[in-house]
Amino acid sequence: MNYSKTGFDYDPMKFLRCHSRNNDSADSQTQVWDCAFEPLDGDFLDSYIVATCGGNSVCFIDCVTTKVLSKYYTKDLSVLLFTLAWTKLPVGGEKKLLLVTGGAKGTLYIIDYSDNVCILEYQLKCKRNVFINTLCFHPTDHGILFCGTSNGEIRICELKKYLKEPKKIDFVINNCISIENEVFDFAFCLNTKLLLSSCNDSIMSFFLPTKEIVRASSEIKGIKIKIANGGNNTSKLVDSVEVLKEGLIACKYALHSCIYICDLKPLRDALHECNEIDSFELEPLHILKWSSTDNYFMYMGVNIKSSLLCCGDDKGSLWLYGLQEIFQSSASTERNIEPSAIIPWPYLTDHYNDKKRKLNLNVYDIVIDKVVVHSSGEFIVAVTNNNLVCIWRKT
Repeated sequence: MNYSKTGFDYDPMKFLRCHSRNNDSADSQTQVWDCAFEPLDGDFLDSYIVATCGGNSVCFIDCVTTKVLSKYYTKDLSVLLFTLAWTKLPVGGEKKLLLVTGGAKGTLYIIDYSDNVCILEYQLKCKRNVFINTLCFHPTDHGILFCGTSNGEIRICELKKYLKEPKKIDFVINNCISIENEVFDFAFCLNTKLLLSSCNDSIMSFFLPTKEIVRASSEIKGIKIKIANGGNNTSKLVDSVEVLKEGLIACKYALHSCIYICDLKPLRDALHECNEIDSFELEPLHILKWSSTDNYFMYMGVNIKSSLLCCGDDKGSLWLYGLQEIFQSSASTERNIEPSAIIPWPYLTDHYNDKKRKLNLNVYDIVIDKVVVHSSGEFIVAVTNNNLVCIWRKT
């Protein structure tokens, strides 16, 4: 399927294979899991530099030139990096750009972007090996890092004073919240002061209204969020959640073939009346039609500045949704809203694969693991299960 409304036309610009094991130019096995644009100060703009992680490396890529500017490797070659997050910390009158990444061995790596050095490796203390599945910085308290793991723990960490010479950062874990379910994705809603965690049994939310509560070690109770009108689908696994604007969120259940748009304000109002809430049901405002795939863990990307929500599928296609017209809709619950565009996977000629007589990439499922949208709407970047970083540019 290939169609597009006016204003949603994107062309493939460059597809990079930059996370290969042993610099194998024909490596189509390494999965690239996550990507995020470098944040700029003021007005929620991004730079054109995108960070990607897969295998045991992090790449920093300029979308305009499509060049890999720098690359960080972990010392342990067997590490698999699943997630990353950017932040800026004040250092001696300026702001220092840091990137945190982690993955299969439960180690956090804090990278100084300008010098491309790891200033801290921090091994999580667990009874057994756990995966770091997701990382998220607080949107206004830039030293607070939320870390979600495969054993159902959410750590509220803090990056404190960063010393330039020697390169050293104070890192502490303020709190550890244990829930019954594996944590897959994070989003923080400033409007409602809720940390949202997608899990294999719905969404768990945590009310964090003040800096004091965020930094406290006292117990923080979770509130299970359920989505009403989920149809006859029994799957409760939520693999992706994103904050849109003014308390609105997008969430995607595995096997539901849709994306739900919901409003968190009813939950916020209920919390003001009573703190003792264990679960809460949200009625979807809109239901966006998406792929009928039976694959899991294709993470959405959204940028409110460019009013665009995007999610890939397991055919290599990008599903784009213009949020402006969705927000302006007057219907109480709109169902099966068609995407504004579906951008198909292009036919690729892979000379490196041909030389090694490997099968063409198009023979296999091409899973888009994660998508990010630039604040200008000019670029969309996606990362895949076959070791590609894909850059699309608006035409």
